[in-house]
Amino acid sequence: MDEKKLKALEAELAKGLKTDADLNAFSR
Repeated sequence: MDEKKLKALEAELAKGLKTDADLNAFSR
């Protein structure tokens, strides 16, 4: 995996982890 994609993924995860609701919506 290239670094840019990793950074983007980390940013998305950081946003998702703010609330379980966001995480659950993402999991679906």
